[in-house]
Amino acid sequence: MHDVLIVGGGGAGLTASMLLSRLSVDHLLVSALPTTSALPKAHLLNQRTTEIFAGLGIAETVYRHGTPPEQMRSSRVNEHTNEKSR
Repeated sequence: MHDVLIVGGGGAGLTASMLLSRLSVDHLLVSALPTTSALPKAHLLNQRTTEIFAGLGIAETVYRHGTPPEQMRSSRVNEHTNEKSR
């Protein structure tokens, strides 16, 4: 029996598992997929996520394997017309 069950091996599940491991909390992570993805799933990370990754010591690895900024496209939604602009 485990103290915590984490369902899903995406970004949130894997981060939760790392944090619980640091706290020596007995947990089990289950995922429908056999491995993690080789491709980035998140194209933008907010400041708090970056801070958590830095605290875990994985921020540089995440950046190294992420999509280079020059390959990113940006689009914004006009607040008044709800139309996309590039």
